Amino acid sequence: MAAMAPAVPLCSIPAPMLSRSLLLLGFALLPFKGRTEPLPSAQQDASVVAPPCEDNETMQLRRSYERAEIDNALHKAQLEKALIGLRNTVECLALSREQQKITSEMQRNADTKAHKEAMATLERKRELLSAQRALLNEEFGAASNALQHQIELLKYKNDQVQLEIALAEATKKRAAYVDTLPVYLKQPLSKDGVLTISDRCIPLNGPITASVAQHVSDQIQYYNNCSTEFPIFLMVDSRGGCIQSGLHILDAMHGSQAPVHVVVQRQAGSMAAILAALAVKSYAYPNARFMHHQMAYLQVGKIREHEERIELIRELEGRLYKRLAKKMGISIKTLNKKYYEKSVSGDWYEFAHEACKFKWVDHVVATIRETGIRQKPLPHDDAPAYSHYYSSSHTAQEATELHRKSFDKDLSRAPKTPLHLRSEVCELRK
Repeated sequence: MAAMAPAVPLCSIPAPMLSRSLLLLGFALLPFKGRTEPLPSAQQDASVVAPPCEDNETMQLRRSYERAEIDNALHKAQLEKALIGLRNTVECLALSREQQKITSEMQRNADTKAHKEAMATLERKRELLSAQRALLNEEFGAASNALQHQIELLKYKNDQVQLEIALAEATKKRAAYVDTLPVYLKQPLSKDGVLTISDRCIPLNGPITASVAQHVSDQIQYYNNCSTEFPIFLMVDSRGGCIQSGLHILDAMHGSQAPVHVVVQRQAGSMAAILAALAVKSYAYPNARFMHHQMAYLQVGKIREHEERIELIRELEGRLYKRLAKKMGISIKTLNKKYYEKSVSGDWYEFAHEACKFKWVDHVVATIRETGIRQKPLPHDDAPAYSHYYSSSHTAQEATELHRKSFDKDLSRAPKTPLHLRSEVCELRK
């Protein structure tokens, strides 16, 4: 018999193989089916000889017995061989399991080692990345500080430039103002023909409308509230306008405690010329032009309405044109006659020297010194368009239409009294 293998724990053998092995072992240990008594030992004396008196039946039984013993021995040998094979299988399985365990342990050790090496590698990479990040942070901090320094430098330079610009603008603005103060004179006209004007001046440019008359009246009141000692200068550059508005200005001029002097630098026509003629004092440049004519009005309506308008015209003529004729030293009839002696249209034009002879203006001056202009005048495009109704680009018809629209706008705001109708008597520019 072969040498016995070392015992293997049953818990380490797989359950299906262990059950098969035990089943075969049980079959081997069962008694042989045809045997009824214990078999004699194989080492019995072979010299025993059956008695000679055995018959055939006994011999057959003996042969059957011997054959059964041979089969039993053969079966026993086969079972021992099978048992040895099972033991070898169990030992192989145990060795295989032990080998798997060792392999698994080695694999686990290898995995652990690889894991440790990987972790060590990752740790080195992490340390390297940390060092790189720290280095980048330092470089970024240095770059940020340099950039911040450049920004501060640029801000400083920008502040310097802004300061220089502000200084230049302030210098420019300061240069636009003069240091001298306005000159206030009770008698503004000198013997050599120089008219000195203070800052107490009121511009009257463009058509004379209700809003313009109210503005002029308010300024006259303002300068009276400031001082009544020195004259107020009404700077006229107009071709006329509404008679009712002109009477408003005339009443404000004559009611002013401070004298209101009219100055004509370019032109004065119709109602504007009457303001110059009826002022306390009036002055004009030699080339200034004056124009007088009869009152004119626009009316569309029935005969009765025209008759009412004519009555109003006669009333206004007595209030205004008789005063003009009186200053000229002639009658109203003679004045109306002279209008048409000078022009078929009835528009009587004269330059300053001739106008002075007719007492339309009191003095023709050689020059005008405006001490109230203490700021540099604006460029022409930015200057207020006082005379936009009379631009040279307009034809006479277009200018007349613009003038009429201006009157309509002012009259629409006025109360509807007999003297403030849309057909109100007005002077129109030709």
